[in-house]
Amino acid sequence: MQLNTTTESLANGSAATKAAQDESFQPLTMADGEYSLAFVQQLREALIATTHVGSHTLHHVLPCELLMSVIKHAYELLRTEATLLEIQTQSPDVQMFVVGDTHGQFHDVCHMLDLFGYPNEQRIYIFNGDYVDRGSWGVELMALLLCLKLALPRYVYLLRGNHESSTCTQYYGFKGEVEAKYFGAVQKQLQAQQQQQQQQAGAPAAADAGTAPAAPAAGPTRRSASQGA
Repeated sequence: MQLNTTTESLANGSAATKAAQDESFQPLTMADGEYSLAFVQQLREALIATTHVGSHTLHHVLPCELLMSVIKHAYELLRTEATLLEIQTQSPDVQMFVVGDTHGQFHDVCHMLDLFGYPNEQRIYIFNGDYVDRGSWGVELMALLLCLKLALPRYVYLLRGNHESSTCTQYYGFKGEVEAKYFGAVQKQLQAQQQQQQQQAGAPAAADAGTAPAAPAAGPTRRSASQGA
């Protein structure tokens, strides 16, 4: 009996700690279309923090609505570029970095930006595709690169690799990653909210004097009884 009580207390404490961690991650906000290097840096630090805690916190920091807005704006920008890009610089002093397959290695790309600096008029980045699959942080990496492109379109170029396709992402991990970080996390959150509501409904209400507790709805009760019969 003592063991069960202790285990339950530990479980409740762990759940409370996890809930507190989740609440500490505030969603990023941005006016529609206002991408800047400052926002990219804010996004990067927020995403790094979520990777240290757990993927279940990602949708708190980067809500699905914001992520879809980033994808929409990036799509509109990328479709204006030619299939074959010819990048010309105005000065021989301009550095040009060609980055190979990153495959969800979000932290490696962040480290690279720390080493060489963010894109600017003297530093152009060409990412050679294959941003997702295999690695664990494809969503975080894609969000960072798309926002970089939107903030600095003349100094960042995103090429398409063979993993930027529905076939590869289905078999090599990115599809499952998206489902786990967004659909799975949201589903767990909804289930937790439903359980909390059920617990609150079952607990005796501290009603004021003269106020009767609300009666349970009769419809679902009759339907459940008929199904059980």
